[in-house]
Amino acid sequence: MSDAHLDSEEGSLQITLSLGSGLLSKVDESYRDTSQTLAISEGITIDSVLNRLGLPSNMAVLVILNDALVQPSQFALQALTNGDRLSVMPPIHAG
Repeated sequence: MSDAHLDSEEGSLQITLSLGSGLLSKVDESYRDTSQTLAISEGITIDSVLNRLGLPSNMAVLVILNDALVQPSQFALQALTNGDRLSVMPPIHAG
């Protein structure tokens, strides 16, 4: 697990980010680890985290926050808090 920063302000909060391996080549180089601790600002949203990771805004992803699936319509509304566990995965396609 590595440590990365989305915000370097003193007193920032920390979340655990897990990325599905199918997304590693699509995110900014500094976030290419399957599990990492991120320092974030209070009130940052899921949408902001996805943008800062470098994921295209139109990319379909599955997002799980603390074991609960988050609908895409909530990405810009759902603020993260200290200790949250955020998992981001590519969609699963059945064959």
